[in-house]
Amino acid sequence: MSLYSYNDPLLTFHQEAGKGGSSHTHTHMLKKTVIHVMTPNVSSQTTTMELLDAWNDDYNGVVINPNSLPLSANAFVSALRISLSYWKSKGKKGVWLKILLEQAELVPIAIQEGFNYHHAESGYVMLTYWIPDEVCLLPSSPSHQIGVCGFVINHKREVLVVKEKCPCNCSDMWKLPTGYVNKSEDIHSGAVREVREETGIDTVFLEIVAFRHAHLMAFENSDLLFICMLKPMSFDIKIDEKEIQAAKWMDIDEFMGEGFYVEDPMYKKVIDICIEAHEDGYTSGGYIGEQLPSKLDGKLSHLLSIPSLPNSDHLVNYHLPRHTVRVLRVGFCRVRMGSNSVIDQKHKVVVGEGGYVLEDVPHFSDYIPDLPTHSNQLQDNPAYSVVKQYFVNEDDTVTQKIVVHKKSPKGIHFRRAGPRQKVWFESDEVHACIVTCGGLCPGLNTVIREIVCGLHYMYGVKKVEGIDGGYRGFYARNTISLNPKIVNDIHKRGGTILGTSRGGHDTSKIVDSIQDRGINQVYIIGGDGTQRGASVIFEEIKRRGLKVSVAGIPKTIDNDIPVIDRSFGFDTAVEEAQRAINAAHVEACSIENGIGVVKLMGRYSGFIAMYATLASRDVDCCLIPESPFYLEGPGGLFEYIEKRLKENGHLDHFAKLKKMAINLKYIDPTYMIRAVPSNASDNVYCTLLAQSAVHGAMAGYTGFTVGPVNGRHSYIPFYRITERQNNVVITDRMWARLLSSTNQPSFLSSKDVEDRRGQDCQATDEEIFSEDILVNKGISFIFILMVNKQGQTRLAQYYEYLTLEERRALEGEIVRKCLARTEQQNELAILEFIHLLVETMDRHFGNVCELDIMFHLEKAHFMLEEMVMNGCVVETSKSNILAPIQLMDKTY
Repeated sequence: MSLYSYNDPLLTFHQEAGKGGSSHTHTHMLKKTVIHVMTPNVSSQTTTMELLDAWNDDYNGVVINPNSLPLSANAFVSALRISLSYWKSKGKKGVWLKILLEQAELVPIAIQEGFNYHHAESGYVMLTYWIPDEVCLLPSSPSHQIGVCGFVINHKREVLVVKEKCPCNCSDMWKLPTGYVNKSEDIHSGAVREVREETGIDTVFLEIVAFRHAHLMAFENSDLLFICMLKPMSFDIKIDEKEIQAAKWMDIDEFMGEGFYVEDPMYKKVIDICIEAHEDGYTSGGYIGEQLPSKLDGKLSHLLSIPSLPNSDHLVNYHLPRHTVRVLRVGFCRVRMGSNSVIDQKHKVVVGEGGYVLEDVPHFSDYIPDLPTHSNQLQDNPAYSVVKQYFVNEDDTVTQKIVVHKKSPKGIHFRRAGPRQKVWFESDEVHACIVTCGGLCPGLNTVIREIVCGLHYMYGVKKVEGIDGGYRGFYARNTISLNPKIVNDIHKRGGTILGTSRGGHDTSKIVDSIQDRGINQVYIIGGDGTQRGASVIFEEIKRRGLKVSVAGIPKTIDNDIPVIDRSFGFDTAVEEAQRAINAAHVEACSIENGIGVVKLMGRYSGFIAMYATLASRDVDCCLIPESPFYLEGPGGLFEYIEKRLKENGHLDHFAKLKKMAINLKYIDPTYMIRAVPSNASDNVYCTLLAQSAVHGAMAGYTGFTVGPVNGRHSYIPFYRITERQNNVVITDRMWARLLSSTNQPSFLSSKDVEDRRGQDCQATDEEIFSEDILVNKGISFIFILMVNKQGQTRLAQYYEYLTLEERRALEGEIVRKCLARTEQQNELAILEFIHLLVETMDRHFGNVCELDIMFHLEKAHFMLEEMVMNGCVVETSKSNILAPIQLMDKTY
């Protein structure tokens, strides 16, 4: 911070000196001092010399009167030297020397004596001299000043206030931290730096709530002061004694009773704006100007502030560092936002410009205020000293959709995984535990090993425990102490050293155990059911307000977890399945009419079968759950098998026989492929997953799972991986590649293919989410219309926010009703479906606002008339078969 602040005392000097006023008009005049100097060899003779005519400024500096400078160069240099010596003895700091145009011959003399150029105008040049042997605090620029004022308030409604060090008008008053922005420094960075330098408090920038524009300030120029909202990240005050004399957290009511607040209209307005922004939230609307006087100099200034909206539970603003963004809670049909807390609503979604959507993960700061942060000790780790940029920027996000068009919206993003500069745990504070649940999977031991080693070697954590036997082990069994020596070679073994089980999830008992044991980091490894349980554990921990990070590592050999590129163990399973396929191929080729059948894992998702088939190239037919088929009749599986046997020459000898013997060899390697150790690829992948989870937990994130999204590891909220399963898309190129490889038919009719294409089609560029057909008969698409405050609309897929059970129940209900009725009755069943849909949404979301429903029925007019009669239709277009039906709140 520069020594000379906003109430700049140089202003008076510049105005008076410019007018040629007498030095006797100044109130802070230094008395002229007579100094007797003995002339050598002349004992009776003395020379009388005077100090330069000058006065003190408010910053323990000196301002020389330009109208009383000696005209003689010799007299000037003598007086200058003796004056500098005298001012140094008095502890003065900065010296300001203004030399008028008619005195220009004095400039090189002053420069030789150590003065520096500061600035020049048409009638003068300003020189400066810094006396102390320390960093010069004189303002570096004579141009317009850019200042920042930091408003920092904690959860106790205490404001961070300071008392200035310099003897200015406000030195004895508690005020907000202020300062100048340095050259090439952003406003938000300057505000954060000033607060940290003066008070030692780390903050993050939230928003600019107002700025002040004043004229005839320092050097007779204008200046701008930006009032910045900052969020405290630490709370222990360490003042810089060079800049301020005191700092403290002051109750906001006490602060508003301070004389400076009560008596100064400008300052009072600034504080009122900050308090309102903190308590009510601000929109990104335009600024409103207001002209107000300041107590400091009595001058009028323009204060421009952002108008606040009425206090309402419909709107909330939350800002991430360096981005002004709107936070929406997915879970309501219309954009509806609650109180000013990040965790009040179901999901944490940030919407920015250009269709940017960040599906963020919870953080300690969302529900536990005032937690201290610490520097990440990785910055001192020699293993990472060569990494160019090891710490991940807080604003880094990873896009879910990597292929876009030039007019496409930016789409959904997730927070990038990796180490942060600040961590929320100290090494000796961490008490971590690891639990594995569900079925076995290659790589479980590798993940366990890398979590233990990552905590130990990267963060110095010594206390890590393993939970024995899945979720039930939290309250029914003893824990297993883990350290790098114990887990040294477990990655070479299959299964899990901790044991596993299904079920046993008792949320209260689990969280009670976590709390009683003093555990503050929980790493949960398991599939979608396990991650759903982890989400419930996190919610209970959050409800209790515990500082416990819950991190999930998704595990499924079936690769059916959505969002992430793949799940660990999948590569190993595909590789191990080759042994079974090779065995079946040898058996089938070695006997007459040989048929080899291999059963691989994947009850609902056929990824293992599909990738194993592509890798093998020996398979004649691959059957997966996503591609329906029938056995007998034209186009059936049996017909295709017979055709393949003939093509391969296996039936030439038996062509005339109506009946033939079939040699079937059935191989089921299910438990073989999941019980083996992970291969090299999965080992590397498991290492990255484990380290990403550790970095996230140390950085204060919680309620998240980790995984690669388009090759970049990300933190993903639990609900995104538990709400649905990942399935093979049979209209995708990968399935087409398999069909080309095996030369098998798709077993689908042309109508089935068209229906599947309709189901799997992607949304248009103007839409963010992909469309999904709910049922094949009667209804084509269902969307939720989300409208943000600027009136822009966005289509969000209703399916995305239903659990799998709710989807199946909803689908089953409407399908049963549709199939049980005639065509005409079927149209009436749509009304019942709408009621069912709204009830489901109301149960799941807690509120129903707007729906856009598209119908595609041959007799749509009849259905529309019925809906009009029932008061359901607000806007319709009967001339269009695809008629949008809008249901408003008042209808249901």
